[in-house]
Amino acid sequence: MPMVRLVNIFIADKQNQKFLAVKRSSKDKLFGGMWAFPGGKIEKRETPFEAAAREITEETGMKLTRLAKTPLMSSKLDDYQAEIDIYKGEIECGKLLPKDFDIQKVAWVHPCTFLASLKRYKYPDKEVKKMETFLEEFFSPKAKRKF
Repeated sequence: MPMVRLVNIFIADKQNQKFLAVKRSSKDKLFGGMWAFPGGKIEKRETPFEAAAREITEETGMKLTRLAKTPLMSSKLDDYQAEIDIYKGEIECGKLLPKDFDIQKVAWVHPCTFLASLKRYKYPDKEVKKMETFLEEFFSPKAKRKF
């Protein structure tokens, strides 16, 4: 089975210590019910920005206005044959409304809620630890992450 390339988009509300997340549909066989970053598969002939823009609209109803040139973090899920790049993004203001049947809910969530969900749904431990470190560093008062 070939490796699938995925793009995830990290959209932070640093002031409120939250970020945009989607709750996977309970019908999803792999991680149904789990909170995740918006995102998905990069289709053939699609750039990461094009895939991110498409996925943001499908999963949140919003429009992507900006995407970092390089990923903030990358992961490889060997058990699922997936390579995931997580980019920082920005969206236009508006009402969050998922348009994708794979998404049960979209909301601004706290890192603790997100990490608890990853653990509950048995996301790979090494990836949970990477995510924990990333979120702690990003939301640290000393963090000076710029776009």
